[in-house]
Amino acid sequence: MSARRVFLGLLILLLLPVTAGAQQSRLAEVAAAVGQYFLFPYDAGKASRAASSAAGAASPADKEKRATQAFVESLGDPYTTWLSREDRAMLEAQLSGRSFTGIGVEVAPDPAGLVVVAALDGTPAKAAGLKPGDVIEGVDGKVLRGMSYYAAADTLLGPVGSTVKLALSNRTATLQRAVLRLPPLVVRMLDGQVAYVKIPIFGPQTAQEVWPSMVTLARSGARAFIIDLRDNPGGDLKAALTLLTGLAPGRVLVRVRKRSGPEDARTAPGTPRERTLPMIVLVNRGTASSAEVFSAALADNGLAKLMGERTFGKGLIQTVIPLRDGSELKVTSARYLTPNGTDIHGRGIEPSIPASGNDIENKAAAMLRK
Repeated sequence: MSARRVFLGLLILLLLPVTAGAQQSRLAEVAAAVGQYFLFPYDAGKASRAASSAAGAASPADKEKRATQAFVESLGDPYTTWLSREDRAMLEAQLSGRSFTGIGVEVAPDPAGLVVVAALDGTPAKAAGLKPGDVIEGVDGKVLRGMSYYAAADTLLGPVGSTVKLALSNRTATLQRAVLRLPPLVVRMLDGQVAYVKIPIFGPQTAQEVWPSMVTLARSGARAFIIDLRDNPGGDLKAALTLLTGLAPGRVLVRVRKRSGPEDARTAPGTPRERTLPMIVLVNRGTASSAEVFSAALADNGLAKLMGERTFGKGLIQTVIPLRDGSELKVTSARYLTPNGTDIHGRGIEPSIPASGNDIENKAAAMLRK
């Protein structure tokens, strides 16, 4: 399995320290973590048999790796994954904004192969016209139906400059792989003292970049804000919550429901403000995961209106568990609910102002000027 398999994982991540004993094997660490945190019921015996079978068929050097992969894949959850040291470094590079190779598409599991969540600006995927909801059924002649999520997504990989032919449900597209960087934050003042902020993804530096920019815009005379989260596939939950702390002090930001125990309401520190600047958040089918948490927190608390299309609907949380050998396990450990208690997984968020087309930004600005 490779962290390069997607542009960025559709993950809401919580980091936990290593708790495994010093003498445990990696497979034992993984099995213990799954037993403690995995959200869904699973057959531990089946997982152990899958690991044993994979180890028996592997070379001596690959036994533990294949066993670990087989154990995790047997759980049947596409969002629970084990990452080697190399894969972990690649994913960290993606989230930090450093350059990496790919076509610039975010994908998620689909019965027919892979479904496009978002094609980010300035990437081969965007140039080829890939859109949220497009289903990739084949890659370079390989049929994806029946393949595991990670095996299917790995077919998108290749060296810089190489081409990849995608068989979509309604057409084909040929793309050239390139060196990519995450799109930058966009901040500008529109006519009528309306400020525009586009957040392409929530990464480690998002709050430190966005919040000072918004404060500066407000001090410069901004009377309303548009926050554009279209085609934002999510990223780092902590970054989204940190930014929300400034926008929604004293408010419930998200509710977390684990396999057992009481529901956990995450509340921002501070005292709710009596007056806030009007705000519209732009969303579409490519708005997912942490971006949905962010949107719902503002909408449910009456701090913003959502405008655009129904969002993707990814409401599962992955806990990140570093392992002794430098690899890590991402295990689905909880589901999040909106502040009002709505479970959006598989459903998405329906905006209060439905809109589509290329002029949504202008429509939102016109509404805020009234």
